[in-house]
Amino acid sequence: MRNNYVETGLIAGLTLAFFLAGCSNGDDESTDGPKNPAGNGGSGGAGADANADGTMPEAGAAGSGGKPATDSGTTTDGETDSGNGGEAGTAPDGGGGGAAGAGSGGAAGASPEVTIYFTEEFEDAEYKTRGWYESLPKTLSSDSHSGSHSLECTYNKGQPDCSGQGAGRHLFPETDAVYLGYWVKYSSDFVGSGKPYHPHEFYFLTNKDDKYEGPAFTHLTLYLESHWESASAGALWVGFQDGKNIDQSRRGEDLIAETENRAVAGCNGLPSGYSGSCYNAGSGVYVNGVTLASPTVLTPQNKNDWNHVEYFAKLNSISAGRGQPDGILRVWVNGAMVFERTNAILRTAQHADMKLNQLLFGPWIGDGSPIKQSFLIDDLVVASGRP
Repeated sequence: MRNNYVETGLIAGLTLAFFLAGCSNGDDESTDGPKNPAGNGGSGGAGADANADGTMPEAGAAGSGGKPATDSGTTTDGETDSGNGGEAGTAPDGGGGGAAGAGSGGAAGASPEVTIYFTEEFEDAEYKTRGWYESLPKTLSSDSHSGSHSLECTYNKGQPDCSGQGAGRHLFPETDAVYLGYWVKYSSDFVGSGKPYHPHEFYFLTNKDDKYEGPAFTHLTLYLESHWESASAGALWVGFQDGKNIDQSRRGEDLIAETENRAVAGCNGLPSGYSGSCYNAGSGVYVNGVTLASPTVLTPQNKNDWNHVEYFAKLNSISAGRGQPDGILRVWVNGAMVFERTNAILRTAQHADMKLNQLLFGPWIGDGSPIKQSFLIDDLVVASGRP
């Protein structure tokens, strides 16, 4: 299934070196013919538990004597509504059925257990003591979403990164699925790159590459970034590339039906039906990339205010020696889902044991920032699923 979101090819320039039921029982008819009174309504059924990846929960159980509830709550945001009451029970041999149970379905169940891999509140710049390595920007702001400080990234005019402060990385346990949540505040004059590409912001890498691997040419890099088409219109971009998996000798050929020894983000075919790029990065080495974009969800009203961005990614499964189209990519802004794809192929059987294991925060505008502008980041969470 192709979801109704804007799609664009990943632009060249990835040069940084471094997401019930309630019902009733009818009473039996008495042996001498008169009908017994209608039975009492049954108790409400149990609510359905939400799934951490947002998949459909089961319907809640019916109340005693009732028919099963048909509603099972919402399906995509990791939360579940209470179930509806079941239908009225029917008494045997004409006895009056009890009224529909007055009790509603059980309250929404809690999400299955989610493991928090790490959090960062940016209260001080002693990042290494909390597992970060390389050079996470150390400029802090007293303007914070919570606590006393947040991370401040200022792009000076013509500069590509946060005032020359580099990027920071943090490892987490190897996993098929990862969640990233953070609060962001853009300056009132924020315009991003002013180009149809960049800035890069957050990246996820895998156990198939070194802990210091540059993100632009790997076995898999997942991207999450905000892109402002203009000063008044911004979107969230979800991208990925797997340049190291390209069969360079057969670039431009669709190898999907022939072999799993190929790339998934361009140059050797595009298995999920999205558009991608395949371009010469120099010396005859080709790289690839896919960018998927949400609708416009950021406006001037989102600037100079705190916004909650959440991202969930799950690698596709491998079955019968082939990568299956069941990878998941989702983005929420201020609690509302703004992007979803549930048929992504992010790995093939060539790397069936590939796992996500690293977050890289590295703001980057390849051509340099068009103006001096800044944004703040606070209360970052990396977990196994949406908390």
